[in-house]
Amino acid sequence: MLSTSSATFRRIVGIAAIALATALLSPIAASQAAEPSYLFTVDSPLVKVKPGKAEFARIVVKSPRTTQFTDRPEREAGSIGTKIMLEAFGWDEESRRLRHYPNAAVSIDGMSQVVEVRRATKAPGRLVLWVRGLEGPLDKMTGPGSIFVDNAPAGYATQTLLLPPTQAPYVLFGLAGPRDGVAITLVENAVLSPDGTWSGGTTVQIISVSPESPTAQLTWTNMQGQMEFDIEFALERVPDGLLISMNGSQTLEGGAIPIDTGTVVPSYWCAAAGEPC
Repeated sequence: MLSTSSATFRRIVGIAAIALATALLSPIAASQAAEPSYLFTVDSPLVKVKPGKAEFARIVVKSPRTTQFTDRPEREAGSIGTKIMLEAFGWDEESRRLRHYPNAAVSIDGMSQVVEVRRATKAPGRLVLWVRGLEGPLDKMTGPGSIFVDNAPAGYATQTLLLPPTQAPYVLFGLAGPRDGVAITLVENAVLSPDGTWSGGTTVQIISVSPESPTAQLTWTNMQGQMEFDIEFALERVPDGLLISMNGSQTLEGGAIPIDTGTVVPSYWCAAAGEPC
């Protein structure tokens, strides 16, 4: 059995390792050093890690107490509501989805596991996180513990679906960041993940739009000539993020489908500033 001093030393080492791991997983470019980079700590008398399929798991936190602190660009610390922390990552209470998937580390009895937070729900005295292990499947754990969450700005990690799939296995995604640009990616054979997001597949073309270059053209035909995209994209700043307008056509085996629509891609930078893009 560990002595009190040994247990305390082990916890300090564990926390230091978590801080280092979180920093390595979410680096901040020197040019972004002026942006606030908060670390949130959620302490609880009882944390349960419940493994699911593959690397997915659920973390149940009883009576969470949340602290926010930073030393960039100036020193700041204080207790905040857990909902406020979730909202910093674009949390939608109804869908439980987070627009930005933050890295986090869950520590119980000096042992830590690094995860990516996908969804969350908050009820009185209870916080539940749906996560993906960044180092493989998670171990089952129970006990008093803490969760460390980093919001280091790096753009939203969640791809926004711009064009739903048709009969053909092609999907268009938009991803905000850095700053107010959007990368638009055409992906073949993307698959639906258990948490409702699209992943995998093969990238066949990437274009980008930004305030400096607000329009771009995507023209692509697959090798068999069965599928063709001819779409013009235009970017516009709106209060909720960056509006991507699409005008053109999608052709499948000779049949053309006109495209005239738009989708808002959430921007971390707009949310962090608390003002329209």
